[in-house]
Amino acid sequence: MQRLILAAVLSVLTTTLSAQTTTLNNAPQLAQQTMKGIQYTISIPNPNNHYAEVTLEISNPKAGNLELYMPVWTPGSYLVREFSKNIESFYYSFADGNIDKSALIAANQSGTSPVKSAKQSKNTWVITVPKNTKKITVGYRVYCFELSVRTSYIESQQALLNMASVLLTAKGYENLAGTELVSFPKTWQNFACTLDELPSGGVPEIGTSRSIKFSYPNFDELVDAPLQLGNFEMLKFEVRGIPHYVAMVGINNANAQKLTTDMALVCETMTQIVDEHPCKKYIFFVHNVDNGGGGLEHKNSSVLMMQRLGYNDPGRYKGFLGLVAHEYFHLWNVKRIRPRELGPFNYNQENYTTLLWVAEGITSYYDEIALMRAGFSQPNEFLGSMAAYINSHENRPGSRVGSVSEMSFDAWIKEYRPNENSKNSTYSYYSKGVVIGALLDAWICSKTGGTKSLDDVMKYLWKNFALNTSKNPNGEGFTEQDFKKALENAVGSSCEPFFSKLVHGYDDLQPEIEQSLGKDGIKLEVSKTTMTRDVMGISTELTGGKTVVKTVTRGSFAEQIGIQPNDEVLAINGFRVENNVDDLLNKTYSLVPENNPKEVSGQVILVIIARAGLIAELTGTFAPMNEIQYKIKLPNQATASKESESEFWNSKGPIQHFLRGKRK
Repeated sequence: MQRLILAAVLSVLTTTLSAQTTTLNNAPQLAQQTMKGIQYTISIPNPNNHYAEVTLEISNPKAGNLELYMPVWTPGSYLVREFSKNIESFYYSFADGNIDKSALIAANQSGTSPVKSAKQSKNTWVITVPKNTKKITVGYRVYCFELSVRTSYIESQQALLNMASVLLTAKGYENLAGTELVSFPKTWQNFACTLDELPSGGVPEIGTSRSIKFSYPNFDELVDAPLQLGNFEMLKFEVRGIPHYVAMVGINNANAQKLTTDMALVCETMTQIVDEHPCKKYIFFVHNVDNGGGGLEHKNSSVLMMQRLGYNDPGRYKGFLGLVAHEYFHLWNVKRIRPRELGPFNYNQENYTTLLWVAEGITSYYDEIALMRAGFSQPNEFLGSMAAYINSHENRPGSRVGSVSEMSFDAWIKEYRPNENSKNSTYSYYSKGVVIGALLDAWICSKTGGTKSLDDVMKYLWKNFALNTSKNPNGEGFTEQDFKKALENAVGSSCEPFFSKLVHGYDDLQPEIEQSLGKDGIKLEVSKTTMTRDVMGISTELTGGKTVVKTVTRGSFAEQIGIQPNDEVLAINGFRVENNVDDLLNKTYSLVPENNPKEVSGQVILVIIARAGLIAELTGTFAPMNEIQYKIKLPNQATASKESESEFWNSKGPIQHFLRGKRK
C-alpha cells in the first residue's frame, strides 16, 4: 500500500490548545432537559503541598437526596483504585453568595452543620437538599502525589490531573454538559487539554494565579480529558492535516526533530489500518522520568512515561515508539471499536468484559507489526518478537490454567494484582492476545490467498459498530459473536474451531502455529524444540544482603523439595548463596560425594534455607525443567542469497502479504 507520510513540523508552543468538539455519550432524559450541568472549579493555590481544591456548583437541584460520588477506577486501567481515599475537608452550602469554606468545613467535621451529609459508601456522599434551593456548592481538597499514567500528581513545577482521581460527580448529572475552571500558579506558562477552551475563560491573572476555562459535554468526556499544567516544551506535527501535539514534561535528551518525525510516521502507519482518522486534534502527554514506563489511552490523547535519558538508547527508543503506536491505535481499538461492556461506564464498580484480549492484546500485536510496516523493524525481527511472545506464554505454568477470555474477565483481580503464585495460576491477556493477533492475521491471509488480513476485520468493526450511531451517538459496542462474524466476513467461512481453540482453550498452541505459519507450501520456517534447563525454578531478590525467594515455579525442583516464597536461601551444596542460585547449582553439584560429575540430572542437591528465623536443610534428587523454544524465521535466513531473498519477496503468497510493509 502506498503511504502518504506528512512531514513533521517542530514548533515550541506556549499558547493554549483549542479543544475538540465531542458528542454526548447519551442524550439527556426528558427529566434532565431543564437541568444544568455541574460547573467545576479546580484551584492549585500551593503546589508544594500537593493538593487541589475542588468545588462543584449545581444550579436548581431537585429537592431530596443528592448523591455525589467519585470514580473508583479509570477507564483503560482495569483495577479498582479507591481514588476517594485522597479526599478530605468535604463541605457544602446552599447559599447563593460567597461562602466561608473554613467555617463550613469545621461545621461539617464537628457535626454542627444545620444540614447534614452522610457518607453512604467509600466513594459516595448524600446531601439532603431543601425545596426551592437555587444552588448548591460542594467542595473538598484532594491529595495528588502519585505520578503514574492513571493518577494525579502536583508538585512545584507541574501538575498532571487525571480527572477520575480528582472529580466527584452527581447521580443523574452524568450526561449533562458543564464547565471546568482551572486556576494555577502564573509562573506555570503552559497547559494542555483536549477539551474545548471557552473564549472568556475567567480572569487571566488573580494575584499569583491565572485561570483557564473549558467546556465539557458529559462526565465520560471530562474523565477522558487529562489536564497538564506547568512549564514544558510543546512539540507539534501533523498527520493527514490533523494537528498532533507532544507535551514533553521534564528534562530529557530527545532530539525533538527526530522524535516528531518518527512519531508522525508511527501515527500515519497506525491510521492506515482503519484508514479513517476520528480526531480533530490529538495530544501525547509524555512524562520523562528517572525510571519507569507505560501508557494510558484516552479518546483524543494519551499519557506516556519514558526514561528521560533513554532517547539515545536504540532499544529504549524503539520501545517508546512501540508504546506510541500502542496507545495511538487505541483511538480506534477500545475507545471507539469497543467491547459492549466498556461504555458508557459505571464508575462505582468493575466493568467486566471477556474481550480485553482484543482491546489490549490485538492492539499490542499491531504496535509490533506497525514498527515493521514503518521500517523501524525488519521482518525477521518482527518474527523473532512473535516467537518470543509465544515462548513466554507457552513456558508459563499459568498458561494451562484458564482461557484468555477468562483472564480478560478476571483482569480486575489478577492482571493488576499479581502475587508470588501468579506465574503458576494466571497469564496476561496482553501477551496471548499478541499471539492470537498474529495467528489470526496469518490465518486470514492464508485462507484468502493474501487478499485480506486482520486489517479488514478492524475496518469491518469500525464501519459496523464504531460508526453505527443508530442507538448511541458514540457508536455500538461489539460482542464476542460480533467479532467472530467480522472474522468470518473476511475469510468467507466459519472460524469456530480456530477461534474456540485460541480464545476458549489453553492447550499447546503448536497446531495453530503450524496451521497459520507453516503449511500449504508457505516459504516460512517454523520450528519447535524442547530444551532442558538445569535451574532451581525460583526467582530471588537481594534484600538487605539476603537472597529471598520471590516465586516458585510449579513442577520445579524447588517446589519438589519444599522451598517456598519468602524463604531465605543460605547455601547450595555447601556454598554460600549471594543471589546466584542457578549459577551455584551448576558449579557445585559435582562436589557432593554422591553426585556424578558429568550431569546434574538425577543427582542429590543440598539446599540450606532460613524460614521464619529457623534454619532447615532441604535435599532432593534433581530434575531439570523442560522449556519450549519456537523459532519463526524466513527460509534459509543464514545462507540465503540476494536472488532467493528477492524471489521470496516478489512472490504473492499469503505470508508475503502478512509480512507486508516497508523494509530498509
